[in-house]
Amino acid sequence: MQKQVDQEQQWLLWPVRALAVVVVLPFRLLWEGAKLIGRFLAWLWRHLVAIPVLWLSRLIGAGLTVLGRWLSAALRVLIGVPLAWLWRQALRPVLRAIWQYVLRPVFVAVVLAVTFVIERVVAPVAGFVYRWVLAPVGRALVWFLRAGWQGTSWLGVQLYRFLLRPLGIAVAWLWRYTFGALFRGIGWLWSVTVTPAARWIRDEILRPAAAAARSVLVAVGLRR
Repeated sequence: MQKQVDQEQQWLLWPVRALAVVVVLPFRLLWEGAKLIGRFLAWLWRHLVAIPVLWLSRLIGAGLTVLGRWLSAALRVLIGVPLAWLWRQALRPVLRAIWQYVLRPVFVAVVLAVTFVIERVVAPVAGFVYRWVLAPVGRALVWFLRAGWQGTSWLGVQLYRFLLRPLGIAVAWLWRYTFGALFRGIGWLWSVTVTPAARWIRDEILRPAAAAARSVLVAVGLRR
């Protein structure tokens, strides 16, 4: 019985397998073909584009390096060496001769002329101006300032002695015997009238009234 069931299941699996082969196999083959074509295209890109471009860039770089070295050597030979020879043999001797025979004498002459003008003209004129103009003006200015300060000090002393001090004394005397006497009288009158009255009111009226009020509150139980 079990064997018959297994045979029936096998007969049922054959159509499923056939259908899977018919439907799935083409897509599987198509996928594998796509992967193979992708690998082939990658191989073609690497060997036909990437590697040749890299090799060509390296070759160009090496060529440019060699060309740069050749150009540097050519420029050094064709320009640097002639310029160095021209500087050593022509320009430097000419510049040295110009400095020694033209610029240096002119510089020395200018220095000597300026020194002569300073010593013979500027210094005497400056000394004369200082001795006969600036120094007298300075001494006069100092004398004027000193005299002004002394005069101001003397005037201040005289003003204090004969005006401000007597005026202060008069104001103090007037205050002492007018407003001062009035205020002292008011203070004395206050001390002999208001102060005793206030003290009597406090001792004879306010304190007894406060004691009586306290006794009443204690008696009615509102205060202990």
